Amino acid sequence: MSECSYRTASLHDLNEIETIEKTCFQKGEAFSRKNLRYLLTNPYRTFFNEIILQGETIVGWASWLTRKTNKYTIRLYSLAILPSFRGQGIAETYLRKRLALWAHHYTFCSLEVRSSNKPAISLYQRLGFTPVAILPHYYGEEDGMRMKCSLINFLPQ
Repeated sequence: MSECSYRTASLHDLNEIETIEKTCFQKGEAFSRKNLRYLLTNPYRTFFNEIILQGETIVGWASWLTRKTNKYTIRLYSLAILPSFRGQGIAETYLRKRLALWAHHYTFCSLEVRSSNKPAISLYQRLGFTPVAILPHYYGEEDGMRMKCSLINFLPQ
């Protein structure tokens, strides 16, 4: 697995995150600048946004969502690794680190993924996520899949 680090994203990262979104997601699926600004300045502090780094280079970003109505689950809201850095284990390394830390505060992690995104589904399954629902037309014409994992496996033994 590749070494990577992360840091909290701020409004100063807006341009970089917008570029990552436009590079990684299809038109109409990338967050708009307005949506990204909201994620980064959310007054309710329900989003945790992070820049993913390899060395000093920004290679991706992630957004996590919590809900006051569900104190046990954190949701991986978005994860994007630039195409030129994919296949190096960066996403897996990042997720293993984050899930280990989230395990001290939450019991479960959930996410949604495009049903055709086999590399992402494979990654999530390696991390212990299992499908819990098919989401018809979640991505426009394409179905999504909700996946969930118990974070207990990420706690130190």
